[in-house]
Amino acid sequence: MFTYGDLVAFLRDLELCRPQAPDDIAAPITGFSAIDRSLPGTLSWSRSTESDLSQVNSLAVIVPCGARVTNPGGIAIIYSHSPRLAFVKAMERFLPAEENSGISDEAHVEEGAVIGEGVEIGPYAYISPGARIGDGTIIRANVSIYGNVTIGSHCRVHSGVVIGTDGYGYEREIGTACKFRHIGGVVIGNDVEIGANTCIDRGTLYDTVVEDGAKIDNLCHIAHNVVIGKNVLVIACSMIGGSALIGEGAWLAPGVRIRDGITVGRGATCGMGAVVVRDVGDEEIVAGVPAKPSARFKKPD
Repeated sequence: MFTYGDLVAFLRDLELCRPQAPDDIAAPITGFSAIDRSLPGTLSWSRSTESDLSQVNSLAVIVPCGARVTNPGGIAIIYSHSPRLAFVKAMERFLPAEENSGISDEAHVEEGAVIGEGVEIGPYAYISPGARIGDGTIIRANVSIYGNVTIGSHCRVHSGVVIGTDGYGYEREIGTACKFRHIGGVVIGNDVEIGANTCIDRGTLYDTVVEDGAKIDNLCHIAHNVVIGKNVLVIACSMIGGSALIGEGAWLAPGVRIRDGITVGRGATCGMGAVVVRDVGDEEIVAGVPAKPSARFKKPD
């Protein structure tokens, strides 16, 4: 539990709320709730610039700067240029930290794996010899991490993820396919999150790389030798072909397909279901099949 005054002071320090004089700085906030399922005593947020709070039960609501608010119940209003970010930061600051359960007795960590301080490994996870896991990283149940995989600090790897398996590499012979042995690894930076049942292939002759701050959703496939830049967002069911380069801060919407060898530029956006068969420039927005520039598509708040 925290107070309304604590919240406003915290958001003001982050420059995420407009300075204001709260009605009751000592009022306790007991938790967080969605504005359409609001609970008494909680904090909620709204993206709407026309907010009717007559049916809202929250103690406080974060709304956009300049929003017109109907507020018959006297709910505390916090104005922010980014209400969702302010709400997320408040949850990050005031929600109790998850308890670290350590390494499960049912996890299998092979001799020769290097495990950092404060690592959590869930039941039936398998960590191969040669794997390295940084401090404070969480590995959920049923994850498989092959050898020659390095995972940085404070990452989250959700259930069913496989990191370091061979990619799909073959050279055709007459009537058969000759396997291209994969001797590269996977290097994952710090503060990376990898969603459930995602697979990241090891490199062929050099490493597959996921840089700091990248967030990969559930059911994604990252092929061999891909490089994913810092703070890239890859949403559910996306597939990135071999040796593709995804620039820093790019955003791949659900179901995107990136052809092998493609470069997606820094800060670029690929819309839902886009099939990307040519390079995408920095800050460029593409959508469709095949993907083409689209001024109508934009990132969500």
